[in-house]
Order: sequence, then structure tokens, then C-alpha cells
Amino acid sequence: MQNNIKEKKDDITYKTSLFTKNEIYEMGYDTETNKTYYLMGDRDGKIENFLDEVEIDGRKYKPLPARHLLVEKKVILFPSIATPYEDENQILKEIQNFIHKYLDISDVFEQISTYYVLFTWMYDRFNEVPYLRAIGDFGSGKSRMLQTIGMLCYKPVFTEYWVSKGYICFTF
Repeated sequence: MQNNIKEKKDDITYKTSLFTKNEIYEMGYDTETNKTYYLMGDRDGKIENFLDEVEIDGRKYKPLPARHLLVEKKVILFPSIATPYEDENQILKEIQNFIHKYLDISDVFEQISTYYVLFTWMYDRFNEVPYLRAIGDFGSGKSRMLQTIGMLCYKPVFTEYWVSKGYICFTF
């Protein structure tokens, strides 16, 4: 009996994202219920949320469990829901409004940051990729910038380390 359970567990692959010819599956995470799931979008604009598992070509896939350290410690942030948008201008405006609400930066850098966020969601289509870098004195808003913009980026990675008596947070 235990052999069957072990075999069934081995038949499941844990992944944070999946791509088929017509669909994209991304792992989602709800902090309130502490539950992970897949969000699906297809070429026709159809969206499904809260899929516990996905089967593709006879193979079963599940998102990382909520107890996984990357999820539990919020090293990688995952979206909570997939929602449709009318066009690129709408999503760019929403990104820019979020950045503007939580960050005081120049108009030019606000626009660059807005496009950078969108870029991170399709980075794999490019051969070379840029990255944002914040340089400034203590208290100039580097961490605030990284957290605000990073929160919108595709799978941002947040790491912390001790510096004298506090934390400094970095992301890419």
C-alpha cells in the first residue's frame, strides 16, 4: 500500500509556471488562506483561477506547497489572482498609478520603471536584459523603490541580510 502512495507522489511534478502551445499557468498564492494554486490564461483571453493541479500530456503538475520555504518566507512573491485587461495602455496606466502612489520619483524614471515592470513579465523573449539599480545615500529611498517596483515584477526575489542593527532588502 505504501508503495502505491509513494509512486503516486512521484508522478506529480511541482512547478511555479507551465507553458503549453495555447496556455500559460502561473503559480498563485493567497496569503489569507495560505494556499497555493495555478492561474491559467489562454490565447483566446480565457482566464481560470485557483486550479489545484494541472495535467498536461498525461503528467500531473502542482504548484509549490504553501509550506515551501520560498513561499512561506516570501522569498519569491506570487500573484494572488489573474484578471483580464482591455489593452496594453490600461495595464501600463495601472502599473504607473501604483508606482506613483507609493514612490516619489521623477516622471521619466516613473515611466522607465513602468515599462520595466511589464518587461519582467516577458523577459524570456529577449537575448539581453536590463536591470534596475538604485544608488543613493542612506535614507534616500532605495529600499522603498525596490520594494514598490519589485512587488509588481514577475516573481521578484527578496533577500535580507543583517547590516549592523537592521535589515536591508534587495530585489531583482
